Amino acid sequence: MDERQHLYTETITRLERQIEGLERNRRTLKWYLVGGLVLAVGASLLHWIAALAAILLGATVYLVGHYISMVHIAEDKSAIADAKAVLSALEGGDARPPTVPPPAAPSAGPPPAGPSPTA
Repeated sequence: MDERQHLYTETITRLERQIEGLERNRRTLKWYLVGGLVLAVGASLLHWIAALAAILLGATVYLVGHYISMVHIAEDKSAIADAKAVLSALEGGDARPPTVPPPAAPSAGPPPAGPSPTA
């Protein structure tokens, strides 16, 4: 197995683990709804608007978290499909695999500010 095949195999494994973590996090989002309801009971002693705000806050956090998780899962599944296509082309001995760039390692943060060293 050459270096590119190893890189794509590691990327597929990393993305599959990342999907598992996202699905696990998505299942725990329901606790934000429960927390909003519990907070609403206490807030109802202050005013009905405070109770409504607590319920809406819990629902908003749940819905946004669910949406973001689903988008990341869809992106990762697409990246896995692309990596598997390239990997099968490389294993088949195809001289020109599909034009998918090699996967990048997870970034350590934004690029440094200022002029680039090559300029």
